[in-house]
Amino acid sequence: GETTVLVLSDVLGDAIADIGSGPFAPAEEDNAGALAIAQRVRGMPGAVLTHLRAGRDRDDAGPVGAGASCWARVATAIIASCDTLLDAAEVAAARHLPEVARVRLAPSGGLVPDVAARLLAELDEAAPNTLIVAGGEPTVVLPAEPGLGGRNQALVLEMARGLAARGRPATFVALASDGGDGPTDAAGAWADERSWQRLQSIGDPEAALRDADAHPLLAAAHQLIHTGATGTNVLDLQLLLVRDVERMME
Repeated sequence: GETTVLVLSDVLGDAIADIGSGPFAPAEEDNAGALAIAQRVRGMPGAVLTHLRAGRDRDDAGPVGAGASCWARVATAIIASCDTLLDAAEVAAARHLPEVARVRLAPSGGLVPDVAARLLAELDEAAPNTLIVAGGEPTVVLPAEPGLGGRNQALVLEMARGLAARGRPATFVALASDGGDGPTDAAGAWADERSWQRLQSIGDPEAALRDADAHPLLAAAHQLIHTGATGTNVLDLQLLLVRDVERMME
């Protein structure tokens, strides 16, 4: 019979082989390569290693490669991805901010400072009363002894510093779509152009960034966002609202 695989993509690019380790996708590694990886995994069942060793020693070694006939019986459909998340964010923005222009960026990754630089470059070009909608998954480089935080909380601190340097009225939000940012109870956090100074009055945001310890400082500033588990995972959402001061005063 045919197998139908419905996929929620939590990886950039939506490559089937990368989502959930690709259990229903052709393998790119041969058995020798798979065995080398499996042997490095602590607690790997012996039966798995035995199977891979047997395959390694055959002339036709390869754990069901792309040319195998079985894949003709597998149908795969990506039913949601980061683009789905951004679509939903735009629909919600149109409902709650009907007079705000929206600029949508393609989902992307990269180190937290690089993602912040990308968003701040968009801010520099954006007119007031614009919402920049972005998504993806930034990466945090952890120190030897990291504190408590998550990639979205680190990104919010980085953006708080950048917003303060520019001084433009803007509010930034970064959220994990599954409701859990790193090993914390928060989905993410928010910041505006005044946050960096406020955070400096509470603690040391530079040290929090350096030590991957954003959570305690953002918690003390009441800038964390808690959603609880959402039951899905389609990467992260980033929203940057360039506020119109005159409109706000009206």
